[in-house]
Amino acid sequence: MSISKQRWLEAQQHERRFHNEDFETGRKHYAESYRQYFEFLGITEPGGIICEIGPADFPALGYINHAKGSFIIEPMPSEHLKRFSIPVVAVLAEDAEYQADEVWLFNVLQHVIDPNKIVERAKAQANVVRFFEPINYGIDDCHPWNLTLEMFKGWFGHCVQHYAGGQDVTNFHTHECAYGVWRKNI
Repeated sequence: MSISKQRWLEAQQHERRFHNEDFETGRKHYAESYRQYFEFLGITEPGGIICEIGPADFPALGYINHAKGSFIIEPMPSEHLKRFSIPVVAVLAEDAEYQADEVWLFNVLQHVIDPNKIVERAKAQANVVRFFEPINYGIDDCHPWNLTLEMFKGWFGHCVQHYAGGQDVTNFHTHECAYGVWRKNI
């Protein structure tokens, strides 16, 4: 289950067209978005080292007090992302070797080369995986993957919840999503 690197690069170029806000506008917009992610996933003051995968310009880690040692994996770091002063590992998440207490996957898996590999590696390299991802969106120039609730249940089991989406939300998903908190049995 993967696409070519060329197809991935093309999708990144198409997606980048939608990330054109100035830093302050984007920072305010994502503050509201992440507040809602945190509420759904029970994130208050997380402890331990967090690895956030693929946040593009505005990382969730930029909106919380996180443990020293937390970091971002983003193969194409932008100037906006660098302004957060959070360490960025600029490699594909499919290839990244890391250890973390938690991995965060927020609206990223539609955009990667191999979502299955990223999930497998996250579960192997961390004790907790928090995710909030669009499902049944379809494939287009920006999104090489159509993810389903069944895929998430296969990856994460009974922790998977369904978010129905809604038109009356502000700075959040209007499309349906899968979300949850997976914990490794230690």
